[in-house]
Amino acid sequence: MPLDDYLEPKEEILFKVPVRYGKDRYTAYLTDRSIILYARRGTIIKNDDVVRIKLQEVDEVQFKEEGILRKMGTLVISFRRRKVRIEGHPKAMRQFYMHIPK
Repeated sequence: MPLDDYLEPKEEILFKVPVRYGKDRYTAYLTDRSIILYARRGTIIKNDDVVRIKLQEVDEVQFKEEGILRKMGTLVISFRRRKVRIEGHPKAMRQFYMHIPK
């Protein structure tokens, strides 16, 4: 699996969920050391699109459910004076949030 190229030795995947980051779709992986947003792009020439956030650098994680008719689960991850906002299905995002070590 191409994601294996981005994992550290002996790093284990704990949970994964499809998400939207900005306007792009990714699969968010929670490992024992980091949160990885991964997407494989391109039809003929495949390119990897990876965003990696180390758990030791995370200052705060917030979970919210937004929307009335079409609910979305939103995670806001704060680290090093930056914020990353990822969205997905509310139940899946809540489970992802609950698996993040506090």
